[in-house]
Amino acid sequence: MLTASIDKVKSRRVARQSSDSQSQGSCTGRDGRDGRDGVPGRDGREGEMGKPGPIGVPGPPGPQGPAGADGGGVTYIRWGRTTCPEVEGTEMIYEGVMAGSWYHHTGGGANHLCLTKQALYHPEATTANADHSRIYGTEYKIASGQALRAHVNHNAPCAVCDVSTRSRKIMIPGTYECP
Repeated sequence: MLTASIDKVKSRRVARQSSDSQSQGSCTGRDGRDGRDGVPGRDGREGEMGKPGPIGVPGPPGPQGPAGADGGGVTYIRWGRTTCPEVEGTEMIYEGVMAGSWYHHTGGGANHLCLTKQALYHPEATTANADHSRIYGTEYKIASGQALRAHVNHNAPCAVCDVSTRSRKIMIPGTYECP
């Protein structure tokens, strides 16, 4: 029965083609009218890419993701301090020393670092410097007659603190492990 239906469609096509070609003169068309009943064309993979369309309207924000393992926190550095404030939810991650590039050297970072006192180098890392920008410890330099003269030439301390009630990110220079 399916074969009979296909044969009927084919015979209608042939009849339609011959009537179309007679009404259009000597023009012969492809199978089908307006491409509807014709042989399927190429899939477009070999053609040129079209122009990009306009940028669409932004969609609504997605759902909030799940909370992290410990719910978040904020990390900050207390320069010149060895402790963190005694506030609920605040704890010290590590106590360190301030360091940075020497003021006459070029190519170093603009910001100070709070280096951990227990440096831990990766087994495959090298500490060779080859005269590139170096990191120097920061010391207090105070003119004579100034307050805090007892701190002259002492390392400037720092403390990295964490407040667990805020979101957090931290980069600890001088080590590849988390405390």
